[in-house]
Amino acid sequence: MVRKSSEILRENNVLIPSESLGSERYLALFRELTPLIGSTDPEEICVRAGELIARLLGVEACSLMLVDGAEGDLRLVAATHIAPEHWPRVRTALDEGILGEVVRADQAVLIVGAAEFRRIFGRAPEARYRTPSCVIVPLPIQGRPGGVINVAHPTEDRLFHQRDVELLRAAAGLIGAALANAFQHQETLKLQQNLEDIFSSLHVGIVTVDENGRIRHTNQRARRMFGHTSRECLAELEDLLPEEVASLCRRLIEQLGSGQEMVQEPVRTTVNAQPLKLEVTVSSLSGIAGQGNDALVLFHDIGQEEEVRRLRESEKMKRGFLAIISHELRTPISVINGSLPMIDVNGGREVTNETLSQVHRLLRKNSQRLCDVVNAILDVTEIESGTLQLSLRQVDLPSMIEDILAVQAESASLKRVTWDVRFDSNLSRVIADKRRLRQVLTEMVANAIKFSHSDQKISILTRVQPPWVEIDISNRGVRIEPECRRTIFEKFQQGDQSTTRVAGGCGLGLFLARNILQLHGGSIELLETEGDLTTFRIRLPLPTDEEISAHEMTDAHRQPTCAT
Repeated sequence: MVRKSSEILRENNVLIPSESLGSERYLALFRELTPLIGSTDPEEICVRAGELIARLLGVEACSLMLVDGAEGDLRLVAATHIAPEHWPRVRTALDEGILGEVVRADQAVLIVGAAEFRRIFGRAPEARYRTPSCVIVPLPIQGRPGGVINVAHPTEDRLFHQRDVELLRAAAGLIGAALANAFQHQETLKLQQNLEDIFSSLHVGIVTVDENGRIRHTNQRARRMFGHTSRECLAELEDLLPEEVASLCRRLIEQLGSGQEMVQEPVRTTVNAQPLKLEVTVSSLSGIAGQGNDALVLFHDIGQEEEVRRLRESEKMKRGFLAIISHELRTPISVINGSLPMIDVNGGREVTNETLSQVHRLLRKNSQRLCDVVNAILDVTEIESGTLQLSLRQVDLPSMIEDILAVQAESASLKRVTWDVRFDSNLSRVIADKRRLRQVLTEMVANAIKFSHSDQKISILTRVQPPWVEIDISNRGVRIEPECRRTIFEKFQQGDQSTTRVAGGCGLGLFLARNILQLHGGSIELLETEGDLTTFRIRLPLPTDEEISAHEMTDAHRQPTCAT
């Protein structure tokens, strides 16, 4: 934004002279220095000001020094009697010498003659300045001393007087106003660049639209999101956005007129043959920094976020899988390796039948555990590839459950848990893959034992609820926390990792149970319960009489026949 010189002068308390307020030199100095107000380069202002002052005052030396806040000293930025390449090396401390005193006291100094010079500095003037008459005035910038102007002449034909001090103080006011404006302009540019850097670094596209629906500003993310470069001229929304996105933006901007502060809506589009899923948010900039009825439009790539979230979850799942599987494989392998020396006859030890029997049990149990892990991984592979096939036949559900409980009796006795099993009198058979259904029910019964507290009762309730056969398996023990319920049926997910380390398991059982039951047309769910009660409900389709008859015939054909 371009500011008038008169405004800047008034802000910096600079007196604007009339013909009656000063000498011709003052008016000339004012006319010459005022154009510097338009400059935005502080060093250019100082150089030009030094040259103008030296010319108008008829002196050889005019220098300007500015306060360097970072270093705490004065640095030379312009001098008519010193080569520019030497300027950066000229510095003086603020707490030393007459220059620092002028800044600290905010008072001008007039020195006339060698005697006064010697009185002030305690030494004779340099040979070049045999008549050292000089004036040093503070340079006010934004209401406080920001530097000094120093003028001097080496010969006796130019001595300074009080009127020169007043003239230089007036010039310092003009130069200070010009510098204040330049510094403010630089700070504004710096702020704009910082904002642009911030906007460009954001992971959302930003577009500001004026009241006529034309683009004012776009950040780099928005341009890249829609396949444009920073050099392109983007005036209309349609220049930047696909048609359906531009149309949505215009509609949302119109909705702001109804009093809503912000409106939001998702949209799908295609950019450079790539699908893009966006969330478009439009809010008003009315009353902010004089933006009138401008609108701020944000484009959030929720499709990319979903992909990132999916990849993160996949990576987390992979790490969990490796941790769980390594534990599940290492434990039985360690037991097997530890058991083999017990039956090593070459070690000189006697191997009794009791020892052989004990090692046999250990080897059989842990080799079965290894097989279970490998089979579970293979089952997951078949499910995800869609190659898992079912062999459906009639299954006597009560008998299968009783057989499973008999197999799990030893594990149940170790935890001192008992059974409460109830079968619906109307239930006898279901249509299922016998091996796969046994796999599911065994997993659920084993889990109930594993995660039950000792001395508890596990309940198994079957009932007919057309069109389903329902099996509820309940136990009291380790509670499944609410945050785990959402993912409990996912791969490698378990209710409590710390408990899993104690109880074992590779985190595939419930995933397999859900998918196997879905292949049967059934389901499994974790019911909402209170306290330490956990209940899983399994549903299988209730077979019709026709289905039972059809499978009776099929099963009859499967029975082996004997040759006579």
